[in-house]
Amino acid sequence: MKKKILICDDDEGIVDVASIVLRDAGYDVTTLTTSEKIYSLVEKLQPDIILLDLWMPNISGEEITMQLKENEKTKHIPVVIVSASRKTEHIATRVGADDFMCKPFDIEELEAIVRKYTA
Repeated sequence: MKKKILICDDDEGIVDVASIVLRDAGYDVTTLTTSEKIYSLVEKLQPDIILLDLWMPNISGEEITMQLKENEKTKHIPVVIVSASRKTEHIATRVGADDFMCKPFDIEELEAIVRKYTA
């Protein structure tokens, strides 16, 4: 059974590239470019990992991560914060994310971090 990845990022270019790379690597990828429906989608989908942009319109990646980690149904799902912020590591640690990646990232880094949490 394919591992499920949820990518939530408002940058459609990043979503497209990451989706192609991860699908080619054999993953089942679902994407969101807005954050309004993320909670219901995560509960329904139960992805094996979430790649989450920090700066999302409406609900920030910080808020989403904290909510997911406080919810009994979703706290076990690894959340990887993805951001161009120089404070990405600090923010990811503060909100309880499992890991982080700085933008721009390379394909090998993306594949490695996903493998780390789906192996």
